[in-house]
Order: sequence, then structure tokens, then C-alpha cells
Amino acid sequence: MPTHGEPHGDNQVHTADGIRLVDWESLALASPERDYSRPSTVPGLDVPADLAMLELVGDRPVTELPLTASGARTPTAARSRTPHARAVDHRTRRMFESCPAHNPLIATTGRSLMTALLADKTAVITGGAQGIGLSIAELYLEHGANVVLGDLDEAAAQATANKLGDRARAVRCDVVDAAQVRNLIDTAVAEFGSLDVFVNNAGITRDATMRTMTEDDFDLVIQVHLKGTWNGTRLAAARMREQKSGAIVNISSLSGKVGMVGQTNYSAAKAGIVGLTKAAAKEMAHHGVRVNAIQPGLIRSAMTEAMPQKAWDQKMAEIPMQRPGEPQEVAGAALFYASSLSSYMTGTVAEVTGGRFM
Repeated sequence: MPTHGEPHGDNQVHTADGIRLVDWESLALASPERDYSRPSTVPGLDVPADLAMLELVGDRPVTELPLTASGARTPTAARSRTPHARAVDHRTRRMFESCPAHNPLIATTGRSLMTALLADKTAVITGGAQGIGLSIAELYLEHGANVVLGDLDEAAAQATANKLGDRARAVRCDVVDAAQVRNLIDTAVAEFGSLDVFVNNAGITRDATMRTMTEDDFDLVIQVHLKGTWNGTRLAAARMREQKSGAIVNISSLSGKVGMVGQTNYSAAKAGIVGLTKAAAKEMAHHGVRVNAIQPGLIRSAMTEAMPQKAWDQKMAEIPMQRPGEPQEVAGAALFYASSLSSYMTGTVAEVTGGRFM
């Protein structure tokens, strides 16, 4: 039987009054001069503070456990809460960062604290009303970000933002028009206070063979994809360099790597995005701004699922993983590039293709 003050379970200790929960982060924040990373005396208790085994469990340093019907103590009534905004010394900060249970990430989404990779960041996503852009917005929100959706279809963008909740905004934006892209960025800063991530995702297709493609359709695809990405990259970078940080994610395509029949316009634009990304990455690296690109392959959508069966089967035969990708899988790569997980990566291209044309 444990004696008083001896650990009992991950974050429970025996005291004279029974088993109690200890919220080690609150204790460390309340007493930053004390080193809770080594065995020490907690006020009123004698507890070896093994932080690696503990979790945030209460809204006070010590929370009494309620009795169950069997008379046992249970932590079910302990409440989670946002960590204090109080400053901590460098020793305590290192302790929090090195201990998964004490990394002070946002917990409002109900996900594990360790998964809030974009806490308090603001992300702008063009073409965010649907498809891949929407999946990116949803995942960014789950990881603590505020999101601003830029889309040519203002009504669709607003409807999407309404569904996403109070940390989402919608702005009408034609990415070909630099003034509208600047307004999109200004709105993000005005609403949420910063611009930390910019995703150039807006795009269109006007597929046809060279023999039948019109010059207008060629120009339009180049304008939206290539000039639109250039506008987003240069204007976002101008803002981010002032704060010496930021991540820009450009959505290219596998078509830009290998070229696709009937897509001379689209393939040229998406290949151009890769070159633009690498050049911009070199210009912005010393300003603390990272620029990376994603090349999705065959991604499931209403459009791809409407393909003739013969065309679908041909594409499936080219994919080693033998399935189409999901928009959420592209969003996962976009989250990686937006977060500190890719902090030493810039000018790179991630292929989300199931191995197609590797």
C-alpha cells in the first residue's frame, strides 16, 4: 500500500485526505523557481515529480478525486483547461517542450494536446470553398489555426466559413488580381492579427488537345495557376518577411511533373509553380519564410469519379498503391509544410500520388 505522498498511477498521489490528482504544469507555472523536472517537494506533498508520466488533468495544482460507488477514487471529474499565459523561466519552458504531456498546445478541439500543430496561427487558403482547399482548411482548424478562405465564389466561401465556425472567415478573391489578393491578406491580419501560412490552391482546368485548345483557354489557365500563385507568394512573403517567419504552400500537380495529354496549358502552369516555388524559396530563406510545393496525383472528387470507366481503370493501373488519394491526404502534406515539423525544409516538392510516376 503506498504511503502518503507516494505516486499512485500516472498523476495520482496518496495524501492524508485520500488520493489526489496533481496538475504539474500549474505547479510549475505558479512556482517557476522550482525544478519540477527532478524529484522535489510539492507544496503540501512529498512527490517525485516524474513529468514524463503525467498529464494535464485539472484547473488547480491539486484536485481531489471524487469517490465512485465502490469507494474508489476516480479522475473523471477533473477538468481540462487552457494553460496559463504567465511567463515561465527557461528551465521550466524546456521542461514543457521536452515532455509531451506538458507541451502547452491548444486543447479546444478535443484532440490530443500534441496534435495542435498550428495553435494561434492564421492561415489563408485560396480556392478554399471546396475540394482540397476545404480539406486543408478543416485540418488546419483542427490543429488550432484561424483560417481565411479566399474564393472567386463568395457565396460558397461564406457558406463554408459559416459551417467551419467562428475561427473561419471568407473573402471574395480573384487571384489574378493582385489588389484582391492583397485585400485577402489584409483581412486575415485585421481579423486575427497575423499571417503565418498562405496556401496557393485556387485553380481551374480547360482541357483540350493543342489542335483544339483556344488561345483564351490557354491564357486563362496560365493566369489563374501561375500568375495567381505568383501573386499569393510575393504578397504573402512581403508580409511574412516583416515578422521573420511564415510558411507558403503552393499546390502544383503531378501533371506538372510528367505532362498529361490534353493539358498543355495546365501542365505548363503546374510545372511553372514548381520553378516559382524553388526560386521564391531561395529569395526568402534568409528572411525566415519557407516556400514549398505539393504535387497531388489522382485525388478522389466528384469530377474524377465521373470519369469513364476505361479512363479510370487506366489511371488505376499506373498507381502502385492501387487506389485514388483522398483530399484529406493532400491536406496532411499541407499541414506538414505549414507546421514546425518541416522547419528545416524549403524549396521542396512533396508528391501525394500513391507512387504514380515516381
